Amino acid sequence: MMLKWGYGALAILLYSSILHGDVRVYLFPEAEAGKDGLRMEDVAKFEGPVNEVEMIRGAVIEKRIYSDGFLDRSRLHELLREMTGETIHIYGNAVKIILPVSLDGREKKQEDSLVKSGDPVVLAIIKRGIRIEVDGVAVNGGSEGDMITVKVKNRKSLQGVIVNRRLVEARL
Repeated sequence: MMLKWGYGALAILLYSSILHGDVRVYLFPEAEAGKDGLRMEDVAKFEGPVNEVEMIRGAVIEKRIYSDGFLDRSRLHELLREMTGETIHIYGNAVKIILPVSLDGREKKQEDSLVKSGDPVVLAIIKRGIRIEVDGVAVNGGSEGDMITVKVKNRKSLQGVIVNRRLVEARL
């Protein structure tokens, strides 16, 4: 009898976690703020319910929040709590923000290449509305909209289009 109740409770727990998935946030060690500011997808990789993750990924972070050059987990947790009703798990302590102004007060020149060879990227593989994200390394560099090759952990290479500094999308 006790064994049946245990399996039933486990099934209820699994079912509720599917319906109400937690949002997992994996902080990058550093992110570069551009003229237009910083987006959530620039500072972390997100996992969880698709609707929640898509909403969070594109959100803009106000400059006052990272003006000291860091975005720590407590500030990020406060921002995310305002955006989603899901439980939030943050992995990492802080993100070092590289500000667009140099020490002499002049603005940095934007490089032509958004992604360079050897940069770590997230490869989003999209097929028939299903999106799977895997970590990879850029084999060659390019600018936003350029097609590049990304080597993934199983040593296979896939080609995708650069979306931003950390994200490359491959549509199959």
